[in-house]
Amino acid sequence: MRLRVYCHFCHRISIVDVEPAQDANLRQYALDHNDHVVIFGVDSHGDIRSVHILRSFRLNKENATETPAFDVDEDLDTFAIVENSRVLIGLKWDSDIVTLDVIPLIHETSSVKDTFSALLDAIGVEGVARLLLDIVVGDKVYVPQRGISEIVVEFFKTLLERDPTVIFDDARTYSQEAINYMMRIVSRIVEEETLHKRLYLAKKIVMTLRGIIRTILSLLDSEFGRLTIKDVFADSSRRELATLVGEVLRIKDPEKYRMFYEVIGYDK
Repeated sequence: MRLRVYCHFCHRISIVDVEPAQDANLRQYALDHNDHVVIFGVDSHGDIRSVHILRSFRLNKENATETPAFDVDEDLDTFAIVENSRVLIGLKWDSDIVTLDVIPLIHETSSVKDTFSALLDAIGVEGVARLLLDIVVGDKVYVPQRGISEIVVEFFKTLLERDPTVIFDDARTYSQEAINYMMRIVSRIVEEETLHKRLYLAKKIVMTLRGIIRTILSLLDSEFGRLTIKDVFADSSRRELATLVGEVLRIKDPEKYRMFYEVIGYDK
């Protein structure tokens, strides 16, 4: 079973092959990320149910013992000791080290492809901005070229952790203001120095915007909620965000779209 494991410490995404648990207990695996390890547990359905990050040390092979001795930071209680095929979970107890658990060490099956750069090369900043707007609206993305469908699926699988629905059709119509707003976000993502940081930021932004939309849809159902929205968007610096929210609501829920602009008092 192939899974994607996300490390919230270094933002690295690892593609690994694992076996699901055979009973109600989670089957644990460890990934070595140089100065830290990712410990994750998989249930019987093959879903990741737990992820823990521990600082790691290398075992000195010249003095290999069951509980190797080395200097550990005073403020570090639990840590990982990396061996060739396993990771020891250690606990500092006074001047000793106690082994709490032994977890198999696995390696990445394949590396995450730089689909973000591939999309930029194929359809440009505006094209990527439109795809991100599609995914903020829902799980359907409108792809202008069939030749890039595999790249699109791979990219959004990383962001959503599931396959999007790809539609080969004319792109949705968005206001130029909403497109410009998202293009600036894309440009900000490009500035990140590594692939994993770019993917992390893209995912964070998309999920944050989707969360904002869900919250606004809920708030529009009550008087208190509508007053809250009015207060939030009274700040003129949020006008561009209001335009993007309006564009998403126009597609998702035309009635809430009308209510939203009545509440905030902006022109559509």
